[in-house]
Amino acid sequence: MERAANLLGKGSVTALPIVETIQSDLSAYIPTNVISITDGQIFLETELFARGIRPAVSPGLSVSRVGSAAQNKVLKSMAGSLKLELAQFREVEGFTKLGFVLDEATKQLVDRGVRLTRLLVQNRFNPVSMDKQILFLYAALNGYLDWMPVDLVSVYEDEFYRYYEGDVIYYPLKSTLDFKDNSLDEEVVSYVVWYFTSSFIQFAIDCYNFGK
Repeated sequence: MERAANLLGKGSVTALPIVETIQSDLSAYIPTNVISITDGQIFLETELFARGIRPAVSPGLSVSRVGSAAQNKVLKSMAGSLKLELAQFREVEGFTKLGFVLDEATKQLVDRGVRLTRLLVQNRFNPVSMDKQILFLYAALNGYLDWMPVDLVSVYEDEFYRYYEGDVIYYPLKSTLDFKDNSLDEEVVSYVVWYFTSSFIQFAIDCYNFGK
């Protein structure tokens, strides 16, 4: 996005240029010029869209040059870890499609990458609040999703939000996490996530025959 006009002291007009790339080539003339004059870009990948990852935003090619000064402090630190893990996943993802035998460390990297990609799927007209984003990312980045089948990730997310909104910790934790210059009370957050996940494992066993 870029400020396109100043309305004589009465605000400004923000332009949102939309560019179609040819075979996802960002180095072509028009994409390069648009990228150079704007404050960042959101790159949508056809492959992700076809796989049902929507919005199909590429975490590696999407950039904000405005800086992270306006970003929530806790979410900023988590986003860095998320992008790094997704970048590592994309590097080795191709090997799984070719049928190579992976060592245990690489297999774990791929398994987590699949789940991290799945958690970025968002339902239409259903925005996720800042505090919920932080809690769910904390769960994913700290291995709480590693044990479950990918199909259960969205179920886990829905049930976790329902549990969180009904817990006594909801309002004090929400007011803390929504604050821009906040800090993460990891002891509280880890307990909330651990307690729910422990209950969800039993729920998954009873309802989905997981582990049987």
